Amino acid sequence: MKKMISANDFQTLPYSEKEKLILDIGEELATRLDNIYIIKLFILFDFFVEVTYLTEDNTIKQIDAITDSYLTESYLTNIDISDLFTKK
Repeated sequence: MKKMISANDFQTLPYSEKEKLILDIGEELATRLDNIYIIKLFILFDFFVEVTYLTEDNTIKQIDAITDSYLTESYLTNIDISDLFTKK
């Protein structure tokens, strides 16, 4: 198992190490579209990470730890809780 790191420490890692951590132990939670980008949300250790892909060539353009409330607002439209309100 990888040693746990903080979101701040993750941000300071070289790009290749961020990518390796996401691929090795990150868990994908959600995906959203933003113009020409696909943005995937992962959980890694005890923080969230967004990976931004350019749709034209499917290359990773950005990997960032997310630590603010922006996260909640960005993904709310992708969460379907309708099953919680249906009677069985």
